[in-house]
Amino acid sequence: MMALVQHNFKRMLAYSSLGHVGLIAAGIFSWNLQGVQGGIYQMLSHGVNVVALFYVCDILTNRMNTDNMQKMGGIRNVSRTFSVLFLIIIFGSIAIPLTNGFVGEFLLLHGIFQYNTVMAVFSSLTVILGTLYLMRAYHKIMHGETNTLTETFGTITLNEKIILAGFVVLILFFGIFPNIILQVSEPQVKQLIEHVHHALAMAKH
Repeated sequence: MMALVQHNFKRMLAYSSLGHVGLIAAGIFSWNLQGVQGGIYQMLSHGVNVVALFYVCDILTNRMNTDNMQKMGGIRNVSRTFSVLFLIIIFGSIAIPLTNGFVGEFLLLHGIFQYNTVMAVFSSLTVILGTLYLMRAYHKIMHGETNTLTETFGTITLNEKIILAGFVVLILFFGIFPNIILQVSEPQVKQLIEHVHHALAMAKH
């Protein structure tokens, strides 16, 4: 809710990050295979996505000398490449299928649902609100007509294209091939859960 009312893009990203970390914590505390696996995967995905978003914010701030979204608009008319790369990064953050964010959040919500249905419904608000404030931010920054500030944005440099494209590749790669991580971590996660359950059983006796 705090992220939803922000006009400052960087501040909105900070609140967004807290929301994602809260969902990760909820999944891990559900203490089942899907919840813990989802938490691990989402830590990796969130690390990629949030760094990518803050890099986008840095590009905007360096050119516009502001991160106030109300002063922006129409940047996609000036730099199509930037708008496409930015949109794919947004898709990863809001967990669109075939992106890294989808895998982690799906597993997290599945794990929370196994623990408690009501908590799973409440946790789903993170995904719904995340979609609202991130797509709202993209719309305010990229869509509409250019103004005297945004028409000077220009095209992004080759280095910026390479870095943003690198983030996009990671977002899509780990969204399409999640088992590269999940198969490696699953035996250790199962062992950890068994140890904790055994310790809890011993404590009860």
